[in-house]
Amino acid sequence: MIASVTASLELLKLITARPNLGLSELARLSNTNKSRTYRMVTTLCQAGYVCQNPDSTYRLGHQALIIGQAARQQIDIFKIAEPVIENLAESFDESIQIRVRDGMEMMQIYSRRSQQSVQVHSDIGNCRPLGKGASGKILLAYASEEEVQLGTQEQQKLYDELLSLRETQVAHSYAELSSDVSAIAVPLFDYEQNCIASLSVSIPMSRLSQEYESQLTVALKEAGKRISTAFGAVIR
Repeated sequence: MIASVTASLELLKLITARPNLGLSELARLSNTNKSRTYRMVTTLCQAGYVCQNPDSTYRLGHQALIIGQAARQQIDIFKIAEPVIENLAESFDESIQIRVRDGMEMMQIYSRRSQQSVQVHSDIGNCRPLGKGASGKILLAYASEEEVQLGTQEQQKLYDELLSLRETQVAHSYAELSSDVSAIAVPLFDYEQNCIASLSVSIPMSRLSQEYESQLTVALKEAGKRISTAFGAVIR
């Protein structure tokens, strides 16, 4: 029984790290025969930890997301981030968000709304595809080559852009997801130097000037470094 639980947890870890794989590939990577892999993944699907895509590949399910969010709360991500965010908000009263990756999407888990009459509103829990907007670009920048799905010239161009974002550790977007919204995002790292989230600021285009954007970028990068350092990351 314990061996079976261990094997199921290892399979769940594999799906977490390598979403959207089919049964044969999961069996090969987990070094388990196909019939046993099928039984385990079926059980995980029934419990809500995994779900099957229309093309018969597998990704994390809603129950895994619930546990993931609870784990983030229990490691005090908000307790660590909120004082830094409040300090940032005192200097720049703009809407500030934290987003995390969920498969090939990102989910907003934190929001600090601007107090200004013209503001960007974004709800906790909203999901968007990776690669869209400043936060989506930052989170996709730390994905693997397989997840970016290299192959076409356009995809290679995107990957080159993502590698550049790893160097600068900041992304910008202008009216990309909404016609009147711009955004700046930076990565947040843990003690293993993994990108665990993005920290972003959303600004109405009407309020964005080159000088203001430059000031915001410097302040946001500093805030990101402070939060990452609190998680044990070594920031150069």
